Amino acid sequence: MLLGKETPNDRPIGTRQSVSVNFGVVTVARDLSSQATNITNVKQLANPVIGAIRDLLIGKTVQFIDGARPVSWVGGQTLGFVNGVLVWIDSYQTQHFIGSR
Repeated sequence: MLLGKETPNDRPIGTRQSVSVNFGVVTVARDLSSQATNITNVKQLANPVIGAIRDLLIGKTVQFIDGARPVSWVGGQTLGFVNGVLVWIDSYQTQHFIGSR
């Protein structure tokens, strides 16, 4: 998991502020039996893993983060494909509060 950008949602109320958090999950997959140029086979292998990660995250709330909201999926894309290795990232967003109560 890679922490992305944090941005304020509004002005602070007292000593607390709502913050949107973007993060990504990177999946790396390799099909040993495929040709180095066949991205379709590798994507078919990666899809169940990517789907399982999405199922684990979408709609879930991180309990240990103060005021966290459910995670939503923002999008996904191929970061690279070289020698039969696919690197995929899914981006997610949530919200939490910072500052003291």
